[in-house]
Amino acid sequence: PADSAQKMLGAILQRLRGDEPPINPKPTYGIELTNDLAQKHHLKAKAVLSASPHDVGWVVEKHVGGPPDFVFIDGYHIPPQVLLDFDACYKVAARNCVYLFHDVINWNLREAFEACQKKSGLKGGILWRTPSGMGLLYPDARAEIKRVFRAFGDEEAELRSVRARLPRWKRAA
Repeated sequence: PADSAQKMLGAILQRLRGDEPPINPKPTYGIELTNDLAQKHHLKAKAVLSASPHDVGWVVEKHVGGPPDFVFIDGYHIPPQVLLDFDACYKVAARNCVYLFHDVINWNLREAFEACQKKSGLKGGILWRTPSGMGLLYPDARAEIKRVFRAFGDEEAELRSVRARLPRWKRAA
């Protein structure tokens, strides 16, 4: 009998050939999959059908069990939405909350990220060693987060210095 990887590749090949109807998952497929995986692996996680920023308050109230101490902002990748998402989360989050912003550099969201940092007074910056240039904000009291930031967040001037020393053909890449 074929192993699961072979079965999956066979199923993909059948679909590519048109032997099976196309996969059209229902709109809540991702939510159901996330919740099934969380249950299967005994994780304290739950996906909820909602939209930010207007649903943040009731989701936290009903499903989180208190103010969150970690928020991952990864939504509609335009600056105004980042600001709205952060504001909604900041209103309900714990005072010691850590905020991780996805795709800050890749999606040109740096100004919005920096506006969130300025408005909140939180420490942090760009995590240059992440593939999408994530942003991290944290309160000064969270000493353990400073180590994470140092591991992934070089000073931009240092990065520019390294880049300037590269051969021209590598800088273009």
